[in-house]
Amino acid sequence: MDFDWRGIIRRSGPRFVSNGPSALNGRGELITVGRLQDSATVMVGLDVETGLELWRTTVTQGTTPVLKDGIELGASMISANPSRPEVFMYRAAQNGVNGIVGYNYDSRRVTRFIGPVGNRFRAMTSTPATLAHPDGCLVMGLDADTDPGPNVNVRAFLHLVCGTTYAERDSIPISLPSRTILQMETTGDGRSLIVMTDIEFLKLDAATLQVTLRSSRPMNAPFFLSRTTGRVIVPDAGSSVVASSGLIYIMDAQLELAAVIDLRVLPFGERPLGILGAEESRDGRWLYVVGGVPRDGPLYGPERTHVLVVDKATGLVVDRVHLGTFGASRAVMVP
Repeated sequence: MDFDWRGIIRRSGPRFVSNGPSALNGRGELITVGRLQDSATVMVGLDVETGLELWRTTVTQGTTPVLKDGIELGASMISANPSRPEVFMYRAAQNGVNGIVGYNYDSRRVTRFIGPVGNRFRAMTSTPATLAHPDGCLVMGLDADTDPGPNVNVRAFLHLVCGTTYAERDSIPISLPSRTILQMETTGDGRSLIVMTDIEFLKLDAATLQVTLRSSRPMNAPFFLSRTTGRVIVPDAGSSVVASSGLIYIMDAQLELAAVIDLRVLPFGERPLGILGAEESRDGRWLYVVGGVPRDGPLYGPERTHVLVVDKATGLVVDRVHLGTFGASRAVMVP
């Protein structure tokens, strides 16, 4: 959609019955996963600027995983390598061992298998190539019970995998009081990682994985990292039983609270029941909030997907664009 005249200019990609994860790669493509009407789950690469579908790979046919180079594909979580045509896909399996598969979508071949990965795996993101690691690296967030017994022994870790095997990895413990990693994103310039734990936000140097900033979480909610401004947007997205309150916190690049947007002032029926995504304009003046509830979502839905245009200076909603569909994965700002 065009934010200048507030209208839809293009629809592209397959019509998914339900949306899955998505990721941006380093060459202007949006990689997205979804289920089609024939129950096939596919992963598609879309050119962000033109909307053209560049490639498509079937992940599962119904409940049966597709076999690729001896590995059963799975894509409950994905991350795109910013330095090469590779996407990491979680919930893959090789000879009964669960893990993460690296898949080259240009050659349609498997590049690496990282496993075994247990059920305490929480999040992952990719970092750009360096002289030491020309193929880029995968950063995994997980936790472990260091001593059987009460949950007070749970500790969070980062695993850095730059080779082709899981055995060749570096393990970095996350210091207390954080015990569980919930979400992790790489900044648009590839220099930093934003990690959200059960207690706080952490900003880490992508090359060394050293913590450079810490900040308390303003609320218990997922975050959206603006690729245009680097700010962290934390909205009350809504839960499985309670709709969104419309409260949105915006944290700057130093992880300090920069603004609070309160959509609770909107009349009932105009406030979004759920928040699916958020992004800022490049000049930081506008906040674009993607609202709606998928058809297979919470019982207080469904709600058609729409975009609220918020003036950050006043906190007022100046426009609303209806997209005529249900569900969404993420907002991507195109220059």
